[in-house]
Order: sequence, then C-alpha cells, then structure tokens
Amino acid sequence: MANRRRQKENRGYDMKTISVRRVAKVNKGGKRLRFSAMVVVGDKKGKVGIGLGRGADPRSAIGKGEK
Repeated sequence: MANRRRQKENRGYDMKTISVRRVAKVNKGGKRLRFSAMVVVGDKKGKVGIGLGRGADPRSAIGKGEK
C-alpha cells in the first residue's frame, strides 16, 4: 500500500482523509463493527475527487476510498 501511495504522490496528487466513522450493525449475536472513511484526492490545479470507502478496519476503508 505504501508503494501505491508513493506512486500517487509522484503523479502530483495529494490525498486527505476527511473523516473516519465507526459504524455498528446490531445483530442477534451482538454488534458488528465496520468503518467508513471519506477521502479527497486532487492535484492543486483544479482536479478533485471524493471517495467513500467502507471496510472491516480503518486502513482498508481509507484504501478503498483512495481508489
């Protein structure tokens, strides 16, 4: 994942994680915790992209939002 992040920086894109939320779904057996992350990626020349990633842990949620 670090290599992918370096490649994005080499292409001139900056990434900023706006928020990471912990979401709980209540099942019969208890709570199921998941994470949701909002990520903004852009070059500083006018191109901007917003991504929402969801995953079992914060790192995977941020990675999915970055993609």
